[in-house]
Amino acid sequence: MPSHSSFSDINANSNLSSNTPIIECKGRIMLASQYRSSGNKGQDLLTSPHCLEIVVDGKTYGNDSRFCRRSGSTPNAELKHVVDKGSLHIFIVATKSLEKYQEILLPAEVTPWLKGSNSSISDDVREIRGKPGSEREEKFPMRKKKRSTKKTSR
Repeated sequence: MPSHSSFSDINANSNLSSNTPIIECKGRIMLASQYRSSGNKGQDLLTSPHCLEIVVDGKTYGNDSRFCRRSGSTPNAELKHVVDKGSLHIFIVATKSLEKYQEILLPAEVTPWLKGSNSSISDDVREIRGKPGSEREEKFPMRKKKRSTKKTSR
């Protein structure tokens, strides 16, 4: 979990290697058109033609991910998506090795996954989780729901 300072940014709380998930972006996930129609100006939205514009609105609820700043010249993290059991999850993932206390910065421009990269969602899941048995997979295992074998009577 990243640390949050009183200066409205987030910093790594330990040394992190490249491609390490840092934090899941929590908030209300909606289409950009819904966000704009609810009275928000949308001036800080990342947009790209020919893609579905998604917004994570952290105003009403969220976590420290909403304090991550953008940097045009020195980003060290990016947004990655995962679909798990039909639900969309967005993570901030390190693109470089980060030292403890280093500020986590997102790029100011649209990231490749928003532009419609050639990778599939399952590739993104494997990329974020790491190889089976790796330290990264142990830190961020996919939740597995046990199927109930009980039959209910009606």
